[in-house]
Amino acid sequence: MARPGHRMAWIEPAAESARRFLRPVMAAAFASAALIGATAGAAPAAGRLPLKVGVVRVAPQPVETVSALTGEIVPRREISTAFAVGGRVIAVNTDIGEKVTAGEVLARLDSVQQQQGVAAARAAVESAKANLDQAQRDFRRQEGLLASGSTTRLRRDEAERQFLIARARYERARASLRQAEKALADTVLKAPESGIITARLADPGAVVGAARTVLKLAVGGALDARFDAPEQIPSRLVARFPVRLALLDDPRVVFSGHVREISPLINPATGTVEVKVAIDAPPDATPDFGQAVRGRVRRSLGAVIALPSSALMSSGGGPAVWVVDPASQRVHLRAITVSAFLDERFIVASGLRPGELVVVYGAYLLFPDRRVRFAGGPAAGRQAGRGGSAASAGNAAGVGGAAKTEAQSK
Repeated sequence: MARPGHRMAWIEPAAESARRFLRPVMAAAFASAALIGATAGAAPAAGRLPLKVGVVRVAPQPVETVSALTGEIVPRREISTAFAVGGRVIAVNTDIGEKVTAGEVLARLDSVQQQQGVAAARAAVESAKANLDQAQRDFRRQEGLLASGSTTRLRRDEAERQFLIARARYERARASLRQAEKALADTVLKAPESGIITARLADPGAVVGAARTVLKLAVGGALDARFDAPEQIPSRLVARFPVRLALLDDPRVVFSGHVREISPLINPATGTVEVKVAIDAPPDATPDFGQAVRGRVRRSLGAVIALPSSALMSSGGGPAVWVVDPASQRVHLRAITVSAFLDERFIVASGLRPGELVVVYGAYLLFPDRRVRFAGGPAAGRQAGRGGSAASAGNAAGVGGAAKTEAQSK
């Protein structure tokens, strides 16, 4: 009972509270079920309606590929210069970009020991020469005495033997002097040919070993453009293939070249192949070494069937396309053979005949014997290979417009 002076509070039973909470939830569930049922019932009816697709009419057309790569200007001939002996560098007389002439001194090593070696060798030569002169005079005197009968042959032969020994020692001392002078000359690095310094790999104070490159020298004046190309591009090129070049900094500077060398090896670090293009006619302002350049290669594939990448499907693990039967407006999947893949198109080697209609837009929505339709009737599809456009229900030209690709028809 309620106490006097206090209002009685109504406590709703738990069952009634649960029913009030679940009532809107159950209503929403019934509505969803009804909507799902209506959708499921309408699905078969929608499946019987023709599906709007984009198609192209198969027709071989002249097609060419355009490959564009970015590389750098490099000298065609580059010499690596190095000291024949190791030591500490005390002077580097040139820097990158400077012109040098043949025989010009490029760098020097510390040569104190070599100079001392030359001085000691020269002293040895002088001593050996004095001994040789004395032995020669003794030998001549003994020969004169033997002729007059004033000495014995034994003394004359001994004087000859001493003369021959002194001459051999003199020749040995001269050889040692030449070796010491060469060691001294090896501490001076000279330009083997006239050219331009392209790299400086050592500075004064550095300790270098024998045959370690100190400077690189570009000789001859001829230039190349070097590119790191994907491995599939060099397979399409041959020697002396023409290449159109343009400076990346100023695309208005255009010049020509031809493929001069293709590396037979793939760079394991980058997965690319080095291609060198000989510059036939450099621009008036000779490009600098290392300057970025863009090269374009055009290659005609002849009259081929090219389809947009959106048309490519799979059948039995191989490539296939949806082909439309003009009479029944139904599609069937046909296996094809692809000879090449371009950026946004592929080349059909076999499996299609000229005049057939191939679905290129909406192909992923199809299944065998599916009815399709497109604006303007079966003849609305453009020819495959003429820009890669697809015909569709939107207009006679095709939904999606022309597909951009590096392969362009003539």
